[in-house]
Amino acid sequence: MKAAFEYGAHVVEFDVHLTTDNVFAVFNDWTLECQTNGAGVTKDQSFETLDELDIGYGFSGDGVNFPFRGDGIGLIPTLRVVFEAELDGQFLVNFQSRKKVEGTQLANILKGSTFQS
Repeated sequence: MKAAFEYGAHVVEFDVHLTTDNVFAVFNDWTLECQTNGAGVTKDQSFETLDELDIGYGFSGDGVNFPFRGDGIGLIPTLRVVFEAELDGQFLVNFQSRKKVEGTQLANILKGSTFQS
């Protein structure tokens, strides 16, 4: 995100998923298999589990080499971390839950309420 703003982006879009332990994780994919060494639906995990995954695991430019494997462990940020990073730009938060309690929790965060994690 920082690099995107440094290269002139005005807005960065990202997805959030409320984990089983009520942490909004910033992660693009609905499931973990595509880019990580994990499996399952992102929102069905605890943040502790997500934090142990390697988000560079699935990246390959050629389908043969995986240059970032092992370098992405612990790099899934929380929404709190992103908002507290004081990045120079705006965010478009992609939130796809239909659960009222999750929407309310996100709305409270966006209104400036304190974070639960």
